[in-house]
Amino acid sequence: MKQVKIISSLDINEGKVTTTLGDEYIPIFLKQGDVDGACGPYCVFMALLISGEISREDIDDLWNIKLSTRLGKLVKGMRDHDTLFRSGTHITELNTLLNNSFGKVIKTDKNLNSGKSLIPFIIEGLQKDAPIVVGVKNRDMSHWLLAVGYEEVNDKISKIFFLDPSGVNTSNYWNAAIDVIDPQSGIYPYAWIDHNEDTNEFIQLEEALLIQKL
Repeated sequence: MKQVKIISSLDINEGKVTTTLGDEYIPIFLKQGDVDGACGPYCVFMALLISGEISREDIDDLWNIKLSTRLGKLVKGMRDHDTLFRSGTHITELNTLLNNSFGKVIKTDKNLNSGKSLIPFIIEGLQKDAPIVVGVKNRDMSHWLLAVGYEEVNDKISKIFFLDPSGVNTSNYWNAAIDVIDPQSGIYPYAWIDHNEDTNEFIQLEEALLIQKL
């Protein structure tokens, strides 16, 4: 039997994945280029939209954000660390920046493991309705995705679903999936399904950051 679990505050409205925590549908997908920056901050912003702690209007006008607000403190920290517009980010950096800005309204939990041992952490977080920033890598790239759900087949986790800030805008709850039920041998065992259009790309899972509303 196949079952799909998606963060419960997510919905689809007018062909966009949205959050329904407030009184209106708020689109949450951010594609790299929408606000500039690296994939890590994009995933964090989407997680904060899902939690209802920031608004889409805030994200659309980051250059004029008041630096005294929680989001303003986060953005200032990203700029100071050169993580928002040019460089990549590390989970520990993102965790510290979030705790220094949104620590009173969200809690974070970082996991620096890699591979198979990271999967239970991701699934347990999703079961708590918490989005999770997850690192993926192979020989050619290192990237961050935002986990928003998973598929279970006969009581075994088969796929993890993500919003990929470098991927296409989607009318589904996710625009990326990683197959974890049937890994291949080697250091990059998991198939990133249809990432390269006609062929799967194989990756390793590396590090994760849970972001949960208090």
